[in-house]
Amino acid sequence: MANTSKKRQQLLETARDLFFQHGIKRVTVEEICRMAHVSKMTFYKYFTNKEDIAEHVLRLLMEQGWRKLNEVEALPIPFPQKLRLMQEYKLAITAQLSPDFLEELAQMPFYVQERKKWTRRVMQFITDAQQRGDIRPEIRPEFILAMADKLNDLLADKQLISLYSDYVEFTREIWNFFYYGIVTRSEPEQA
Repeated sequence: MANTSKKRQQLLETARDLFFQHGIKRVTVEEICRMAHVSKMTFYKYFTNKEDIAEHVLRLLMEQGWRKLNEVEALPIPFPQKLRLMQEYKLAITAQLSPDFLEELAQMPFYVQERKKWTRRVMQFITDAQQRGDIRPEIRPEFILAMADKLNDLLADKQLISLYSDYVEFTREIWNFFYYGIVTRSEPEQA
């Protein structure tokens, strides 16, 4: 039995590595099997097709993200440090993902559903932070999420991406803009 789950785990890890590097469309079941050193029969014992294993890989990635958010939120540190930890976590994950994978990810029905759950969870995170006084109370949480979504749209802008040495630097710039804006003073003036 341990050998069985070991082979399944090998398939998941290999598929993850290949998907992250090349995107889902370009990778074949045969390639996953060859790199994982398992037969196609073994693959189909655990997964119905490439989309099925891709969904499993995404599910594991999302679960990891949920655990990290809960872990960071529970830390007894100031809110700006929590934001920085989440940013660094996201950047570390993003550094592993190819632009092809990120583009394909946005089209997957499973990801779209998970993103809705994630949005609700982040909304609660923002609301809690506002109640603690960590985020300005006059900004609606819905606006914060809408701005984050618009900034996420920029992540697909190939012309803008080309201005940066790598995707991680580009992502870091977007996050820093979102968190800190464009002003250098620490106390914003009242409008």
